[in-house]
Amino acid sequence: MVRRAAERFGCEIATPALIARDRQFIKSSVGEAHQDLDRTQVFCNATIRSSGALVVTDTLEDARFRSHPFVVGAPHIRFYAGHPLRGPGGRLIGTICVMSLSPRPFTPSDHRDLDDLAQEMQHEVHPGWKAWRLH
Repeated sequence: MVRRAAERFGCEIATPALIARDRQFIKSSVGEAHQDLDRTQVFCNATIRSSGALVVTDTLEDARFRSHPFVVGAPHIRFYAGHPLRGPGGRLIGTICVMSLSPRPFTPSDHRDLDDLAQEMQHEVHPGWKAWRLH
């Protein structure tokens, strides 16, 4: 699924991340993804706080991320798109995200595909659970 996400969005990095109270845990990845990080250091922390997908088409143009260590330093992320993942009862459990080293647009079709991918990932994390959509 992660490889398919990277290919679909043309991104060098793709990950599903599980989010704990103060840590993020990457269970698989395509590309350079930092493992087991403090939650305050990761883009996914902003995603999990949003009501749906978080898309930053150019991190250098976004005040929230332009000075982020992963933007100004390795891996030099310039594009980010993430979607919260929910578990049973709607509880936020993590994110699915794609990142690129260059800025890029994100179309309504891209939004739909990211939402579909999040639904598929939720089912993968918790089989048998009827995925609930955020909108």
